[in-house]
Amino acid sequence: MTEPKLVAPPNILGSEREAGVSAHFALELRLDPELAAFIPPLDPSDRAGLEASLLAEGCRDPLVVWAETDLLIDGYNRYEICRVHRIPFRAIELSFADREAVKRWMIANQLARRNLSPKRVSYLRGKQYLLEKRQGKRNDLTSGQFDQKLATAQRLAEDYGVSEKTIRRESKWAADVDEISAVLGSAVRTQLLSRRAKLTAADARELAKVARRSKADAQALWVALTDRFRPSKPRKPRREGANYKPGEGCEYYARLSQETWQRLNRYAEDAGAATLDGAIARLLDRAQQTVPDLG
Repeated sequence: MTEPKLVAPPNILGSEREAGVSAHFALELRLDPELAAFIPPLDPSDRAGLEASLLAEGCRDPLVVWAETDLLIDGYNRYEICRVHRIPFRAIELSFADREAVKRWMIANQLARRNLSPKRVSYLRGKQYLLEKRQGKRNDLTSGQFDQKLATAQRLAEDYGVSEKTIRRESKWAADVDEISAVLGSAVRTQLLSRRAKLTAADARELAKVARRSKADAQALWVALTDRFRPSKPRKPRREGANYKPGEGCEYYARLSQETWQRLNRYAEDAGAATLDGAIARLLDRAQQTVPDLG
């Protein structure tokens, strides 16, 4: 890989020069849909934090461009925000042999950051395992498929200080998330990897299995899974007396002590009343017969 160097495209608009380094806010960078979608986008809250930081402090870290193709490979969020707010930014070039090498660098670059959610870290490590496993198959290694799979898991487990079982489990998580995203869209992937996500790996496995069969069924299951963790609305306290519900009429509510409730149920049973409403009606009739008419 060559040393990083500053991008210096011709006909730059609105360029500034500071300490001998070009900073641009109108630089048009080439975007590749596959590479742009390879790394999950930020959560809305994280993106809002990044935007606030860029507005307050400017773009301190340079964007990264693949030298051989002029494609942007790091800094998609910063690029979009800087373009909207006309914030100057820098770009550097890095050289790579091929697209797979670019993807490996993108994963390693993301994993070097400290502000990733645990689910996103697992997803990226899983993608790295899957990527390197595919690369090993293409290289036609003489060690055999199982040995290559084992070697990849062992090496990544040592690199990240986790077990081989964790790496293989994370590869299944990454594959499930990508399969779900391909059917339900990238926004679902962002939600699955967010800090607030409560869906489990088992949920993702079931959702991916359904997504392979039917998009409509997958959408329905996604709604059901997310509704499971949506906080319910607090109930309004019920008032004693008549409570009117539009379209339903009135319901009557009274607070009773436990002793009164038990006595009322015993009376209903002794009087042969089918309902508590019937038992109360009988009590009122008896009370009316025993109380003298004062009118």
